[in-house]
Order: sequence, then C-alpha cells, then structure tokens
Amino acid sequence: MKRLSGEKSCVERIVDAGGIGTVVVGVKEPNTFVQGNQAQELLEAKGIRYLYVPGLEREILVVAERSHKKEE
Repeated sequence: MKRLSGEKSCVERIVDAGGIGTVVVGVKEPNTFVQGNQAQELLEAKGIRYLYVPGLEREILVVAERSHKKEE
C-alpha cells in the first residue's frame, strides 16, 4: 500500500516534531489500514500522552476509508 503522507508514519512525525505532550485520538486505526498498529505504545514510550475519546469512530472511519480506496 502506498502511504499518501510519505515514508514516515503519523506517529514518527509527531515524535519528530517535538513539544507535543498529548495526542487525542478519535478512532483506533483498524488493521485494514495498519496491521499491528503500535502507535499508542510508541507515543507513550516517548513520554507523549495518548488520549482516546470514544464516540467518533463512525464519522472518522467514513472519511478515512474514502481516502484509502484503491485506485481502479
């Protein structure tokens, strides 16, 4: 799968940016996007708080899945 944002993951970009203390997450990335996603563990290992806010999953996934459809 081609990563639209380049070779770095979002987590790598967050860590590299520095100065970010908390990441607010509205949906946990499904395995259809990234299998074995370890974002939470990686962020917490760097001292960045991972705050999951439930209730937004459906809205977020509708938008995210549109951008992950394979080109025909």
